[in-house]
Amino acid sequence: MSGVTYDYETYGSLVRSGGWIVFHDIVHHEDWMGCHVDLLWKGIKLQNPNSTFEIIRDDAQGLAGIGVLCKK
Repeated sequence: MSGVTYDYETYGSLVRSGGWIVFHDIVHHEDWMGCHVDLLWKGIKLQNPNSTFEIIRDDAQGLAGIGVLCKK
């Protein structure tokens, strides 16, 4: 399990309903230091299509980007 998945599953329950969970480095990229935020974010978006938004300058930027989940 990647670190970001562990953090999300462990600490996500501490965020109250209506609270925000914010992820960074959500743009798809080559494996960078074993970080797979992009893969976790893709799954979160699919499960919560009306509760997420992104801040991305360019999908081809190869790293970065912010993803925001409003917890229900």
